[in-house]
Amino acid sequence: MTKAEFARFRAVSRAAVSQWAAAGRIVVTADGKVDVAASVKKLAETGGSSRGGKNGGGVAAARPEERPSFAGERAALNGAQDVTLMRARTAQAAFAAKTSELDYHERTGAIMHRNRVERAIADCLVPSLAILDAASARLAPRLVGQTDLRKIREIIDDELRSACSEIANAADALDAGANGTRQ
Repeated sequence: MTKAEFARFRAVSRAAVSQWAAAGRIVVTADGKVDVAASVKKLAETGGSSRGGKNGGGVAAARPEERPSFAGERAALNGAQDVTLMRARTAQAAFAAKTSELDYHERTGAIMHRNRVERAIADCLVPSLAILDAASARLAPRLVGQTDLRKIREIIDDELRSACSEIANAADALDAGANGTRQ
């Protein structure tokens, strides 16, 4: 907790907290934060004015029956721990909700694991490459002896349309198989 927060917590001025720090009556960490539990304990042990002021008119100057107990500080510390626990539980619940949402989207097929996508792409590309690779073997006999440029273009266009159709059929078969495996 910062010195300003500790001042609000103790209902004293920021200057009072700085004076306590300079006098060694509170525990300040290396990063300038106040160790609340240790500081409350140290203030109780050192007595004197724990509410600030110049005349020592704080808690220690009061008659023993008028001195407040440190139950309020203990309750505040427990409250801080409760807040931390509440934040941790909230974070845990948020994580569980996000995990459940991801599981749901995976079960419905809205998302897939990366390795499944990569495998599906490979399953589609390998037959596609084979089809394109075989195109030259299918074209060569049909083109031998052709001198008409228009006819050569028609033969090549027909072969490309056929190859594209075969690739589309392979992709459709792959998609049908993927849809059949969804839970």
